[in-house]
Order: sequence, then C-alpha cells, then structure tokens
Amino acid sequence: MENEELIMLPVSAIYPHPDNPRKDVGDVTELAASIKKRGILQNLTVMPGHWLTMDEMAAVVEAYTEDPTDELKELIETKWSEEGYTTLIGHRRTAAAKLAGISEAPCRIVYGLTKNEQISMMLEENMQRNDLTIYEQAESFQLMLDLGETVETLSDKTGFSKSTIYRRLNIAKLDQKVLKEKENDESFQLTLKDMYELERVEDVDERNKILSQASSSENLKYRIEQSVRDEERDKKARKIIAQLEEMGVQQCEDDLSYYNSDYKTITTVNPWNLDEDDVKAPEIKDTTDVYYTYKKAIYIKRKVNTAAVEESEEEDETELKKIVKQIKGYSEKLGEYQENFYEHFEEFIDMVVHGDIEVKDNIETIHTLMFIGLQLGFEDFQIENLYGIIDENYDDYVEDVAEEEERIKIIKKTAKELPTTVYLLCLINEALEWEQFYSVWKHELDEEKAMLYIKLITEVRKMGFVPDDDEFKLIKGTHPLFDKIKELEEQRKAL
Repeated sequence: MENEELIMLPVSAIYPHPDNPRKDVGDVTELAASIKKRGILQNLTVMPGHWLTMDEMAAVVEAYTEDPTDELKELIETKWSEEGYTTLIGHRRTAAAKLAGISEAPCRIVYGLTKNEQISMMLEENMQRNDLTIYEQAESFQLMLDLGETVETLSDKTGFSKSTIYRRLNIAKLDQKVLKEKENDESFQLTLKDMYELERVEDVDERNKILSQASSSENLKYRIEQSVRDEERDKKARKIIAQLEEMGVQQCEDDLSYYNSDYKTITTVNPWNLDEDDVKAPEIKDTTDVYYTYKKAIYIKRKVNTAAVEESEEEDETELKKIVKQIKGYSEKLGEYQENFYEHFEEFIDMVVHGDIEVKDNIETIHTLMFIGLQLGFEDFQIENLYGIIDENYDDYVEDVAEEEERIKIIKKTAKELPTTVYLLCLINEALEWEQFYSVWKHELDEEKAMLYIKLITEVRKMGFVPDDDEFKLIKGTHPLFDKIKELEEQRKAL
C-alpha cells in the first residue's frame, strides 16, 4: 500500500468489489433509514477505478463493433475502467447510502493495493465483524491461495490457525448450491461441526452426495458414519476380489441383481463384520465360477444352464417348475433386503452405543420405543448384554488382572451412563433378532409387524437412521418384486 487520502465522493461513482467475500449484503433497509437520518458515520474505504459492470461491458462491446479502437479493445480485455472507485470496506453502507438517496459519502482512498492485499483487507474486515458465512470464509481462503498465498501467510494475515484454514478449504470443495440450501433450511440445523465431520469422508463427490441426501443434521451424522464404515468394508471387498481374480475367477457380466435361473450361488462373502485378519477369499474348486457384487456382498456363482444341461432339462422342467423357481428367486431377494435392514439397524445401534451418533432422552421417544418394544416382545436383555456391544472383546480372556479390571470398570461405567433411549433401542434390536416381518417361504409380508417397523423407522429417523430404498419399500409392501411375484402366482394358478 503506497498512500491514502480522505475525501467526499459521489455515491454513484462507487462500485462493489467483484471479489468481496460477503456475496450478499443482506437487507439494508434499516441501515438506509439510519443513514438518511444521521448520515454515514464511518468512512468507506475505496480504491481508484472499477471493474466494468455487465451493462457497461455490453455498451463497450456495442461501441467497439461500430468503432473498434485500441482503447475500447483494452477495456474489453481488462474489464477495468480507471474511472470511479471500488469499495473495499463498507459494502453494506454503500448499498444503504444508494437506497437512502445520499449523494456523497466520506471515503478513505487507498492506492497501490495488490489483488491479494485487496482481498485480505476485505476478508479481515468482514471476519472481525463476523459478517461472513463459513462458506464465504472458505471461498476467500481458496481465492487467496489461488493468488499465491500459503496457509502459513494466510494464518499470519487473518489470525486464523492453520488447522482452521485447512478445514475451511475443505468446506470450499463442497457444492455451493447444496450447502446454501442446507444452511438456509432452518429445520436442517446444519452446524460447523457437521461440516467438519464431512472431512472423515475422503472422496469430495461422496461428501456432496451425503450432504445432498441428508434430511437433517442427525441424518447427516448417520450417513457420514455409514459412509466411513462402508468404505472400510469396500476396502476389504476389493482385497477379496483381487484374491478371487488371482485365482482366475472373473466378474460375471450378466445382471444377477434379480433371480436368474442360469446361475446358482456357491457361496456368499459378506465383508460386513469381517475383521482385518479374516479378509480372504473362499476356496474355489471350479475356476469357471464367477463373482458378482450386489449391495455389500460378494456372491460366487456357477452357471448351470450349459448346453448339455439345457438339453436334459428341456424334457423334465415344466413351465410350472420354471415359475416356481422364479417366485422362489424373487422371494429370496426380498429376504436379502430384510436381512440387510437388520444389519443396517444393528450397525445403527452400534453407532449410538459408541457415541458416533449422539442420542438424547426425550420422554415422547421413550414412550414410543417402549410401546414398540412391548409389541415386538422384549427379550431378557441384561445389562451384561450391553457390555458386549460396547466392547466386542468383552468376553476375551486377558492375562493382566489389573488391566482387565480397569477395562471392565470402563465398560460398566459407559453402560450405566448411556441414555435410556439407547438402552431401549438395544432391547428392541435384541427382540428383532427373533422377528421376521417377511416370510421367504410364504413370500408374504406380515402387515401388522410391518406397521410396527414403520413406526420404529419414523422414530429413529429423528436420530438420523434411514433404511435403504429397497428395505423401506419391502417394509411398506411397495417393492416392485411384490408385483412380479403376484403376477407369477396368477400364472401358476392358471396352469
């Protein structure tokens, strides 16, 4: 910065800075009324010249087409005019002064600022007033980095710690439209902590997907935790698939998401609860076997509909048998969705027990969960059952007696401090182990039980839990496979 001077300037000649960190100056009606009554009490800070507005640029382009002078060409290329002034500090006051009809404003004119110094000045001023949203801070930090600053120099200039700047830069990577939508949704209650939690998800596209799909702050936490755990499982799955391919087992090219009579399942590997030491592919006896991944499981399939088999089966496999096999396949697929729901709910219980998702007691929630539990039939769930959920190695033998006593002490203390809501959820989860709302054998939905599950989902949705689409459609009885089974049943009866 070379020098500065104080002077009264016409408000009409003062323009906003295009890189002002505060993108929206907000409602300036009250400020305009105050300025009209008392005048501008604090000087604006401006610099000579301004970037052309869209209307000015359009006029320059039109003039250039009629008379292409070097001067007009330079204006188009630089988008900069030496006339007027650009606001550095006081964007709200400038907007309010124009609204109030004030003709002049007291201004401090500064000269010789670099682009970095301009942004740094605006950023510092807005941050001191807490005028910026978190995303506006993040964008400003990213812009200054693009202009050659480092995290270290940014920390020195703004007073923010390096860790805070790194975190703000991660926020700058999020989809601005989605982030603004969540910030403006009062029912969502997005917090800075939520955005920091998103950093646990490595892939930026996945972060944006999670943020976009989340329905509340609680649901965001659940989706983040689920994504982190899914990524851990995916790493295990990739390791198993690599081992299978080393054995010569190739990925199936056919779509096996629904029943396919050309294949039979040899074995299924589910990395859901696999420990790191147990991550290994199953023994494969037939190298013509193929693998197929669906949801979070790896299926080892074998093609049975070879030419030789087809010839022998054509005679004895009737149309009725084919229909029955199809019904069985579709029903088993619905059974898989049921199992997936139980696994997801069990993992949700693990999250709330370990505090990955915070749950607070609410008397209405407690009453609802007690009603659901009594309808399902609470099992004999003792406090000791909770110890195994808190620490899966609870029953393991430990030689060091003192270490073991301390570990058990911590587990018991954790169990006693858990909210009543979490304890009730554990009771319900235990009861669900003996419940089925869909019968694979009868291929029918128990509508009475399904209503209880819907009531349960409605309650735990407030805590962030949301079942997968296939799971929820199964529980509601609206899954497309129900129609397929019904259609096949009618064909079977017609035979």
